[in-house]
Amino acid sequence: TGVAVATTGDSSVLVTWAEDFRLRWATLDGTRWAEGSQFPDLGAFRMQFRRRPSGGQWHASSAGRRLNLRSYRHGVWSPPETLGCAYRDGLPNHFVDTPDLSRDDGEYPVITWDAQNIRANNTICVCVPTDSGYGIAEELEGVEGNLGLPTAARDRNGDVWVSWFRVGGDVWWIHSHTRAT
Repeated sequence: TGVAVATTGDSSVLVTWAEDFRLRWATLDGTRWAEGSQFPDLGAFRMQFRRRPSGGQWHASSAGRRLNLRSYRHGVWSPPETLGCAYRDGLPNHFVDTPDLSRDDGEYPVITWDAQNIRANNTICVCVPTDSGYGIAEELEGVEGNLGLPTAARDRNGDVWVSWFRVGGDVWWIHSHTRAT
């Protein structure tokens, strides 16, 4: 139900995948494949890596009703940090899917994902970090319908851009206008 890969050297990669809704991982160094121990937490559907400027990789994975964020450095995984969203509908049990991490020079990437509530209404959440990490994500206002694959970017001014599409429709985008330059 998902796979992600990140380069760790000239001839080595880090791979994660979901098997029976559990997150698994391995490294491939040249022709040597080495599986790591299985993560104890349940729930892994979609996932993505993003390089950390300070070294290592960020890894986001959707896990049912939450989004897990981990860091991988020097062969060691950090404990998962669970990110939440301030859903405006007040309904419990949103199903989290398709996380995306901005690819920019910031130590902490912008994270976006789509979510569906128990009434099958879709929305998009965006978590913009501070210099010290993450808080609660915000649900984008006015975003609804059969949505898919949100993606986030941060420009040179530090402004956040989020884009997504409506299934069978157009591509949409929004800009944060967080700074004036």
